[in-house]
Amino acid sequence: MEIHLTGTEVHELRETLESVLSGLEREIAGLTDPETRKGLGRRKDALRSIKDKLPAGLIEVA
Repeated sequence: MEIHLTGTEVHELRETLESVLSGLEREIAGLTDPETRKGLGRRKDALRSIKDKLPAGLIEVA
């Protein structure tokens, strides 16, 4: 799959993913059910993989 994003879109997506990942990490830390932790851990790993594939430092100047 290929997707084309502007610098601003990449920046906003990165910011959103960082926020979601932070929330997931807090949520996972507070869980006691191993199956729920495992499921959220997979989700966190997938989102981190997406974030890591984004080019760094791109933002458009209007």
